[in-house]
Amino acid sequence: MNEIYKVVIAPAASDRMAEHFEFLARVSEEAANNLLEKLIDDINSLQTLPFRNPVFDRPFVTPQKYRYMLSNKRYRIVYQVMDDTVFVDDIQDCRQDNDKNLVSGSFYSEKNQLELASRIKDVESKKNISTNEIIEVDDE
Repeated sequence: MNEIYKVVIAPAASDRMAEHFEFLARVSEEAANNLLEKLIDDINSLQTLPFRNPVFDRPFVTPQKYRYMLSNKRYRIVYQVMDDTVFVDDIQDCRQDNDKNLVSGSFYSEKNQLELASRIKDVESKKNISTNEIIEVDDE
């Protein structure tokens, strides 16, 4: 049986998810909801076999520290595995300039995190899934 990892989403990654959702929602709310749903599904999948994805090697990033998985053909979920926990540190749009796609420790507004948490709850209720193992923590 596969080991189950706890998944922790950093506030910066939650903010990036909210930014991607909001940008897409300007064009299509349905597409934005589908994006959010797929990102959550893919993040949840990291509870099992998180080492199945390739190493994220980029300049200015500690070698071998991060892994990534693609979601929705255009989004890169960047994470690291420490002991029994997967830390999702960033969610990147692969179409953006590489300078915007460096794993950052930047902090975003609490308002965006609350709005995203509300949207995640909406997706959970529609799909009847649970993201109880996905926890937001402060980067300190």
